[in-house]
Amino acid sequence: MSDRYAGYHWVDPHRRQVCWAHLLRDFARIAGRSGETGRLGSRLLQGGYVLFRWREQGKSAAAFAPLQKRLKRQLQLGTEPGGCRKTAGTCRNLLALWSALWRFLDDPRIPPTNNLAERALRGVVLRRKISYVTRSG
Repeated sequence: MSDRYAGYHWVDPHRRQVCWAHLLRDFARIAGRSGETGRLGSRLLQGGYVLFRWREQGKSAAAFAPLQKRLKRQLQLGTEPGGCRKTAGTCRNLLALWSALWRFLDDPRIPPTNNLAERALRGVVLRRKISYVTRSG
């Protein structure tokens, strides 16, 4: 379970799950853009909401096939020339990681988000940030 941080590129996409909570934030950012790019982001965001609703309802992996097809098509549309460069880069990245978006369907023990892990680490991260021993720049 991970975000799309470049440090995880060494892990085969078939062996990892990309966090859908992070994806929803990316889709919301795309939806906030103007024109067709914003409409594309809205469709991606809606697909993400459907994913969580269906997961909560306990739908089978096979039931997700139409949703997967719709989302893949939207990502492909996002890579077409003439659109937003940032959106195209995000869509290309997600298509390259396609199998990592759906590992939770293959193994029910894998959650679609890493929220639990992030909550567990949050205290450590906050202490580090306020300890004044970190440097950036």
